Amino acid sequence: AKCFDCACERCTDPTEHGTHASGFRCPNCRRAPSFVLAAEPTNYRTVWRCQNRRCSYQERPEQYVARCERLQQELLALDRTDPSGYESFLTRHEPSLHPWNAYILQAKYALTQLLSSARATNCPTKEVPTRRTVELCRDLLAVADRLEPGYGTFRTKLLLELSAALGTLQSLGVLSDPERQERSTVRAELERIAKTDPTVDVSSFGG
Repeated sequence: AKCFDCACERCTDPTEHGTHASGFRCPNCRRAPSFVLAAEPTNYRTVWRCQNRRCSYQERPEQYVARCERLQQELLALDRTDPSGYESFLTRHEPSLHPWNAYILQAKYALTQLLSSARATNCPTKEVPTRRTVELCRDLLAVADRLEPGYGTFRTKLLLELSAALGTLQSLGVLSDPERQERSTVRAELERIAKTDPTVDVSSFGG
């Protein structure tokens, strides 16, 4: 899609800095789970092999592409206004994909956006989607730290979402002491980002 070959540290690392963003669980290694990764990450015609040396499982590149296309089409077919569809997608595919597989990450990020809308309502169970947002943001930020370290757009959006969710928990009177400290840390980081990014509105962070 980028129309050029890359040989950076991430692209030459089959695990993509330990995220396994392109990998999936080997269907043969059930007792000791192992992941199927590209044998030659920079070769788009490479075979995909199980990392367990005792396992012979592998997929041809066209099989891997077909697998990815099925997942992408399934994601695109989801109702973009219904969080439950994305939760179901995660339930179905997390057992066979890495928790940080690219398609799992897409579903998780979409969920943060949908759950943000749910927090804006006067739903009596607002705490449940809010805590789910916090969980998702923490997970996605861990990925961002590896793949997009620094103050990039993706990380900033996640920090803003996390700050808002923690703020909601505070307004509900259910913010724990560790979460209160986490919120303070997140706000301090956002304030540093705001010094160089005028699109980050510090006044929206709340009290």
